[in-house]
Amino acid sequence: MKNILIGLAGHIDHGKTTLIQNLTGVNTDSLPEEKKRGMTIDIGFTELNLDGTSIGIIDVPGHEKFIKNMTAGITGINFVIMVIACNDGVMPQTIEHFEIVNLLGVKNGIIVLTKKDISTELQYHNTLTQCKQYFKNTFLENKIFVIDKNDLSTYGSLKSFIAREISYVFLNDSNNFRLNVDRVFSIKGFGTIVTGTIISGKVAINDVLTLYPKNLQVRVKNIQHHNKDVNFLESGQRCALNISDVDKNDITRGDVLATTNSLYTSDKIDVLFTLLPHIKKIKTNHRIRINIGTDEIIGRIIFHDKNYICGGESALAHLILESSLTGTFHDIGIVRNFTPVYTIGNIKILNITSNMNKRYDNNYFSFLKQLCSDNSDEIVSSLLLYYNILSESEILKFINFKELDIIYKLLSNNIIFKLDKRYIHIKTYYKLLDNLKTYLEKYHIANHLESGIDKATLKTACFSLFTIKEFNEFLNYYSTLESISISNDKISLKSFKVRLNKEEKKMKEVIFSIYKNNKFNLIPFDKIILTQTDIRLFREMHKYMLENDFIVELKNNNYILKGFLKESIKIISDYFASNSTLTLSQGRQLLNCDRDSVILILEYLDKLKITKKLDNYRVLNK
Repeated sequence: MKNILIGLAGHIDHGKTTLIQNLTGVNTDSLPEEKKRGMTIDIGFTELNLDGTSIGIIDVPGHEKFIKNMTAGITGINFVIMVIACNDGVMPQTIEHFEIVNLLGVKNGIIVLTKKDISTELQYHNTLTQCKQYFKNTFLENKIFVIDKNDLSTYGSLKSFIAREISYVFLNDSNNFRLNVDRVFSIKGFGTIVTGTIISGKVAINDVLTLYPKNLQVRVKNIQHHNKDVNFLESGQRCALNISDVDKNDITRGDVLATTNSLYTSDKIDVLFTLLPHIKKIKTNHRIRINIGTDEIIGRIIFHDKNYICGGESALAHLILESSLTGTFHDIGIVRNFTPVYTIGNIKILNITSNMNKRYDNNYFSFLKQLCSDNSDEIVSSLLLYYNILSESEILKFINFKELDIIYKLLSNNIIFKLDKRYIHIKTYYKLLDNLKTYLEKYHIANHLESGIDKATLKTACFSLFTIKEFNEFLNYYSTLESISISNDKISLKSFKVRLNKEEKKMKEVIFSIYKNNKFNLIPFDKIILTQTDIRLFREMHKYMLENDFIVELKNNNYILKGFLKESIKIISDYFASNSTLTLSQGRQLLNCDRDSVILILEYLDKLKITKKLDNYRVLNK
């Protein structure tokens, strides 16, 4: 079933409530004061079923003093009926209501002319002409229907007209559940009840939801739809929810019930602000009222890159609010002047943040401009390009989606790819790869004797936002491996080779000669270095020879040529071919070295599991 939400808007006393009563049989003026005064003060709700389509109808107030309630009612509608009385024509609140409808992004609807029965032919034709002129080039152009209170058949024809027009409404609701609370009360024996219209998603009995902005967890005990118990409801439907774990005094109109972890709450928000054409201009730091959902919040608007804007212009702006706002990406709100109160424009939320970004920050400004797009692919790409790496939940929460289709589409088109459990944009990958290669180039120049940089050091320097697993997957990505080499936890450019200069080659031979002459008689490094005049070069080349396996450290800064270590292993192994045990004294004789040296060599062979110490002798480790 297609769930459509229709809002009736128009000037006071143009017949909205009467029109609903004749269409549905329900009088939506529910408050005693409304009945007494003969005008709608708060929002009225009812339902109309047409050809299997559930039509929720909202009657919003027309008096200029109740525009705040009108905004609350019109939020979330898919279709608008602009009601205009033939004897009055287009009036100030007609214009303001239509401005609000446009500001909230409604794109479907019709015009219904009322009170033809009490109008002259001249009034009727003047109103018809006026409507054609005023609504020209809007979605209401040429969609005018006239009803006659004395001819009830016109209401039947109007139902057919509505049924035809709503068939063109496209609903694509893949969002999380969300309900803007417009009423809250308690019933003895049942507990807390909240009412509202479901803006998106579905709700079912026993669902656990979050009450924003207080961030309270609640459970749905019962659901009613127009006084009937139901098991679940969907987007566009009016509902009353009996919820547990919260007192009615903890809830106010303007709060939001939604899927847990689907919305943001902050008093600092970045938006796209649009000023109505007939407003001359407003300056940065202008005090405003934001009507969003069923809430009204006071704050100030600060433009990101200018000091003022003129009528009809749009600008990126930062809102500093006097209380927290609950919302998400691309929510739309109405902006009204603080005092005197009148509508001046709208906002489209781009980023809800707890941080105040600097004005004239070109990088952030460019990011916000990209977020103005209505293309989901571009938005997700922009997010990943700005934040570098994000999880599925972070992406979906930002754009307020629960479906993964958009991510799968970008994956299949190789626009983004996954590192462990998070995603990066392909442009970000190549940017990081370029940064990696540049870093390695500089490292190789500064450390030309080293075979590469430690993985841990490289991660800290270039990939601090990545987990270890993400970093390893990045390094092992096929395009990365075309540029770098990984060996023994050392990273280097494939094009890099250690090249020794004349002095370094000479020092290498000096070190080689020292260890060659001493053979199995080991001299600690600290004693050897005291014999050298160029200590810095000696240290550098000694480290180079160690890293490149020319020499091996046995223990406590005692080193041996790798060739001699292999020779010692062969001598000891050959000895065990005809002997079962080896003492230190026998080891000294075999290797022709001092006692300290044979201890270090045999302990290293123990470490290699070639030999095994038992009491005061060694055996072959089998």
